[in-house]
Amino acid sequence: MRVAVNGACGLRSGASTVTCWGEAADRRDPSWPLKAVSPGAYHTCGLRVDGTAACWGYGGSGVTTVPGGEFTAISSSSDTHHWGRACGLRARGRVVCWGHADYGRPQPADGPFATVSAGAVHACAVRTTNEAVCWGSNGKGQTEAPGKEFTDVAAGGMHSCGLTIERTITCWGEPTAGQLEAPAGEFSAVASGSAHSCGLRTDETVVCWGANDSGQTDAPEGTFRHLGLGGWHSCAVRTDNTVACWTSGDIHALPAPDGEFASVAGSYGYSCGLRTDGSVQCWGAGDDGQLNAPAGRFVALASGYRHSCAIRAGGAVACWGSNDFGQLDAPPGDFVSVDAEGDHSCAVRVDRTVACWGSDNYMAPPPGVERYARFDQPDPGSCRPFGVKASVTAGFPLPAWAVRATGRIQVSVVFMDFPDAQADHSTRHEAELGLPVAERFLEAASYGRLDVEFDPLHGWLRAEHGVDHYLSEGGAGEHALNAEAVRLSDPDIGFEDYDLLMVVTPSSHLAGGNWLGVVPTDDAYIPAVGINVLPIGQPAQPRPWGLVAAHEMVHGLGLADLYDYGDRSRGTPPAGREWVEVAMGLMSVRAYFAADSQDARLAHVWHLPDGGRTTAYRLDLHAPEMLAWSRWQLGWLDASDVACLGDGGATVALGPIADPGGRTAMAAVALSGHEAVVVESRRKMGYDAGLDHRNPDGASTTFPALLTEGVLVYTVDASLPGGERPLRVAGGRADGRVDGYPVLTLGQSVSVRGYTITVVADDGDTHTVTITKTGG
Repeated sequence: MRVAVNGACGLRSGASTVTCWGEAADRRDPSWPLKAVSPGAYHTCGLRVDGTAACWGYGGSGVTTVPGGEFTAISSSSDTHHWGRACGLRARGRVVCWGHADYGRPQPADGPFATVSAGAVHACAVRTTNEAVCWGSNGKGQTEAPGKEFTDVAAGGMHSCGLTIERTITCWGEPTAGQLEAPAGEFSAVASGSAHSCGLRTDETVVCWGANDSGQTDAPEGTFRHLGLGGWHSCAVRTDNTVACWTSGDIHALPAPDGEFASVAGSYGYSCGLRTDGSVQCWGAGDDGQLNAPAGRFVALASGYRHSCAIRAGGAVACWGSNDFGQLDAPPGDFVSVDAEGDHSCAVRVDRTVACWGSDNYMAPPPGVERYARFDQPDPGSCRPFGVKASVTAGFPLPAWAVRATGRIQVSVVFMDFPDAQADHSTRHEAELGLPVAERFLEAASYGRLDVEFDPLHGWLRAEHGVDHYLSEGGAGEHALNAEAVRLSDPDIGFEDYDLLMVVTPSSHLAGGNWLGVVPTDDAYIPAVGINVLPIGQPAQPRPWGLVAAHEMVHGLGLADLYDYGDRSRGTPPAGREWVEVAMGLMSVRAYFAADSQDARLAHVWHLPDGGRTTAYRLDLHAPEMLAWSRWQLGWLDASDVACLGDGGATVALGPIADPGGRTAMAAVALSGHEAVVVESRRKMGYDAGLDHRNPDGASTTFPALLTEGVLVYTVDASLPGGERPLRVAGGRADGRVDGYPVLTLGQSVSVRGYTITVVADDGDTHTVTITKTGG
């Protein structure tokens, strides 16, 4: 009998028949005889007596479309996080999986490898034993290499093709444009583009098949000796060493330059060729530097979406073009072949191992394939999960436009008021209300790795229109306000000299802040933040905004908001209690717990100008000391500061995140390619010690920040954008409620995602925790 999460199936004794019950019964008992059965979360698979497999039930993920051939065993995923997936074991020990593609696919055996090919969302390689193995996204079956012997393989968009030892071509994956209809005959080479492929016949002619919407399969006559396909065009080197390219749509790829070439690599809107003298020349569209091939002598070449890589004569790999995802950060060492596609590259080392680098969020490579990434690039196994692409993110990499988070950054500060909201104080007074605090906070949070330099343009610039024109609901918006600030200040500022633009309006009339994105100026595009962009009603005395500025500037460094943009009701609190909002970290991971409105922990004393005192209680708490996770993203923590644990757990001694003092600053467990559990120590030090505040009338207080010293545990789902709670306090409910203040003290524990975290020691300086795997 096999049990799934919502039902079970049994194989009757001596009858080869199956009966299912529970929700599994809705999948129908199969009518054919079976010798094995495996129920999944929403489907069931079985092994027929003839060795073929069958799946039935919900087939939205493609799990009911079973590969042909015989199997010796079969297994269905019963994990609701991996619904709609099954795997079968072939007679020769090869594993084949189908249905929902995820990060938990069984891995084939080790290399060594003879060749590798990078596709748009997957990669394939051929072992020296002539077995083809593919990994990565499998939405169209492009990683399910058939059980043949191959000498070469070509990974395309959503399909793959291989050259067999019999010199025939076999293709697998998406069939919709004829990508799998390889012609008969003998071939010496094969190459694949986005939705088409070409083969070089043994008589040196070229034939292509698949999508032809841009004429990419209309191969010219003549004889050739090397193929290089782009997304929507094709190129080849003729036997006289000249290059021919053909397309009717990807016009930037034409024409190929004159001269003699040894090989050619097509891409998207451009191509590169390796000349017979070893130099590289690129042509076509090149806004991201993909035409700027380095000087030197090379022996192999490949081109991806907006980048290319080549192997130097000495064996090292050099790459050029876009580096949004680390696709230029080739690992050190000597290589014999290289391939590139999309935003990643792979290469075969001289020892026949394979290394891949760049954006490989769909990758789950087999053993023997090294996932090479620099620190700020994704590497889930090192607790650097893949985040939201090209946007502010809770994962890796940070967006390409993000301001660097280490070294010196220069911030241009522009002050602007409005005809109906005029400032009656100086810009120097306004600057003192925010800039020093923002500078101190960010430099301290970075442990001195970031040096912030503000350059204020003093004097209020008067906007052309009133506040409502820019900032009211239905108004022109904050981007119009930013454009106005740029227009008014451009004669006085050369924006190309700055990393970030800050637009500040009078804090006597407005409050809050916002990330304005990357905006154009006459000189350059520049990330920008707006300070004081929410009307407050009646004018008041100017108020501090330093932490608001620091928060918005961190958006400019690439990080996302961690709180919920939605209004999630938490219902009525228990009798006699109030909901207390807790925000942890500058980007605000929020949780809510119920407490007496006059709980002593919430108290703070106001010191009045006349010498009197009064006690107040705060129902919104902010412990703004930067989260360990945010520091990890920004490169303010090194790999040596982070304990990235395997699934077996460990005991870790944690230093306080405000000042780890050489101790481990963060412990984490990678859950998947985009998820992790994070553990950090919080002490009443730094910006968690309390928040000093002074009112314009002279009254002062220290707001409570961190109520209790202890260990903070949270989960990360870096696939979620800002505003959808990519970080969540462990033990919380869907609406953010927790049973108490969300910090663990000595002896307390929390269980989350199959792990239990317990605080086992606290010497006042170091928290020691055990992280134990307690579930699957």
